[in-house]
Amino acid sequence: MELNEHGLLPKGMSVRQAQRLVSNSFLKVELLKPYQRNNENNRGNTNCLVIGIANETYFRPYPALVMDIPILYNLAFNSSLRNITCFLALPYVFRTLQPLKFGPYAYVGARFKLVEHGNTTKDLIHSSSGWVWTIGSNGFKKWNGTFYGGLYTKYKKIAHNNYTSAEIWDPVGIRGFVGINFFNFITSFGGNELPSFYIGFARDVNFTYSPPWI
Repeated sequence: MELNEHGLLPKGMSVRQAQRLVSNSFLKVELLKPYQRNNENNRGNTNCLVIGIANETYFRPYPALVMDIPILYNLAFNSSLRNITCFLALPYVFRTLQPLKFGPYAYVGARFKLVEHGNTTKDLIHSSSGWVWTIGSNGFKKWNGTFYGGLYTKYKKIAHNNYTSAEIWDPVGIRGFVGINFFNFITSFGGNELPSFYIGFARDVNFTYSPPWI
């Protein structure tokens, strides 16, 4: 009903038809075993209904002035200009917190590596835990347990100075999402370790049970 109010149901589909699709086609059976892992879904799904509850899932708005322009992104780490870059980032923060999502992609899992004076001092790997179900062009696809984004991985290396650098891997698991991300306000302030519940339609969805950077 919420999706219908915002015009997010496919053209010609009634609320009753959507409810039957969700409840009768797969949820009623799959709720009995929501965390059983299946084999790797290498193809993923396209043009699909997607519903999921998982942590370490971050729906990134696009474009973002500070995050998508390399010069401004590097300036964000300059302490003398941090007040200016924080001001420029306010629209990005607002779009991150609002629950309605139109066309963004989602990072699922992450890796952060810090190198100081040639030595790795920090190497943090975060996987996503939960479940995701989709119905679309490739039929019914589901992922349960611990997984990472399987579409592609965005990699970024940041040099803080001549002796310190950071590397960031952001695996993308959902692209072209239109829907609602519940608990988005809590998750954004509490950290991605808290679960996120989202439902909507996506252009592409795929995950992998193996870290994509290996």
